[in-house]
Amino acid sequence: MVEQAIGEWGRVDIVINNAGIVVLVPFLDLTPQTFSKVFEVHVIGSFNVARAAWGHMLKQGYGRILNVCSTNGVVFGIPEMAAYDTAKSALAGLTRNMAVEASGSGINVNGLLPGGRTRGQVSTKVVKPPIDLSASLVAPGACWLVHEDCAESGSFFTTSSARMGTAFVGLGEGYQTTPDEFTLEQIREHWASISSTTPLIVPRVIADYQEFRTQSFNRVQKQNA
Repeated sequence: MVEQAIGEWGRVDIVINNAGIVVLVPFLDLTPQTFSKVFEVHVIGSFNVARAAWGHMLKQGYGRILNVCSTNGVVFGIPEMAAYDTAKSALAGLTRNMAVEASGSGINVNGLLPGGRTRGQVSTKVVKPPIDLSASLVAPGACWLVHEDCAESGSFFTTSSARMGTAFVGLGEGYQTTPDEFTLEQIREHWASISSTTPLIVPRVIADYQEFRTQSFNRVQKQNA
C-alpha cells in the first residue's frame, strides 16, 4: 500500500491507522486464537503500515502518523472486550514509542480516541448512546492531527459528538519515605495518599518521570538527614 502511494505520488506524508475489528466475548470464553486475531489487526497491522512508511518519512524529513486508539483499554475497560481493550492499549504504547523515536525528525505521531457509530459496533450490537455519534464528527479532529500546521506529537485526543479534548496519563504524587521505613505497614497507613489522584504530574518522556522521582526521593532524604 505504501509502495503504491510512493509509485503514484513520489512520497507519503500521512498515515492513519484505522483498521480494526470488534469482538464481544466474555473473558472466560475468549480463546487465544480470537485474542491473537484482534491483536494482529489493531497492533501488528498498524505497525506494518507505519514501519513501511517510516523510512520514506525519515528521508523526506516530514510525516504525520495517526494511530486510532480508543478510550476502551486506554482509559477504561469494557465488559466482554478484553481482546479489543488490550489491543488498543498496546497501540497507545506503540504510539508513545514512535513519537519519542521520531523526535527531531519532522515526523509527528499522535493517537486518536474516537467515538463514532461504525459497522463494527452495529454488527456486535454495542448499545447506541443517546447522543450524535456520527463518524463524520470525528473526521475534523483526525484531519487536524495530520495537518502540516499541527505541531503536536506524542499526545492523545478524544473526539466525538462535536467535542475534542486531550487524554493523558497522570502520576499521583503519592507517598515518599526513606528506604528503611518503606514497609507494608507504612503502605497501609498512607494508602489514602498513595491512591490519591491529586496532586499529579503528567510526564511526556522518561526524563520527566526520572526528575520527579529523584526530586521526591532526595527531598525526603534531606528532611530525614
